[in-house]
Amino acid sequence: MPLAPSLRVFRHRPYALYWVMRQLLSGSRQMQSVAIGWQVYDLARQTRSVEESAFILGLVGLAQFLPVLLLSLVGGQAADRFDRRYVAAFAIATDFTIALGLGYSTWSGVRSLPLLFGFAALHGAVRVFVGPAVSAIAPNIVPARLIPRAIALAEVIPAQIRDPAYLARAGIRVFPARGGGGREIDPATIDWDKVS
Repeated sequence: MPLAPSLRVFRHRPYALYWVMRQLLSGSRQMQSVAIGWQVYDLARQTRSVEESAFILGLVGLAQFLPVLLLSLVGGQAADRFDRRYVAAFAIATDFTIALGLGYSTWSGVRSLPLLFGFAALHGAVRVFVGPAVSAIAPNIVPARLIPRAIALAEVIPAQIRDPAYLARAGIRVFPARGGGGREIDPATIDWDKVS
């Protein structure tokens, strides 16, 4: 049973640009996290054993997570109280500055574990602010009748692709948009990469 196409939300240029920005932002944040981890492991391996280097690499994950744990409420409040575009732009600019600093420290040979841990913690703090701000922008740039489709494209479908049990755990049931007699569809039978 095919699901109704929802590509009409992309007819709205602001949403199309927003969606592309979200994909690029997600990819760049993941690449930056990997680059920081790679740099830490490479630097640690120069003077430490594999086990010690792996432990230090794990601490980088902790350095990125602690700001999330400590600042999540602050990031949500910032997205609610201030213009979300400015919060997102400032956070993205900060992440870009981290990337420049990471690149410069590598190029110039001044990288150190404390510097890389600082980049990791700052990168984690940026995620706290950019996530809520960017997620809250979508409803403001599409017509009200297309908000459910915009949210599905930006949030729900990517979550389902990452975790096939997401919809079931969230208690979300899937029905065909047209036809199908109102029968529920098993989310596991849907090729979510092809849903648009």
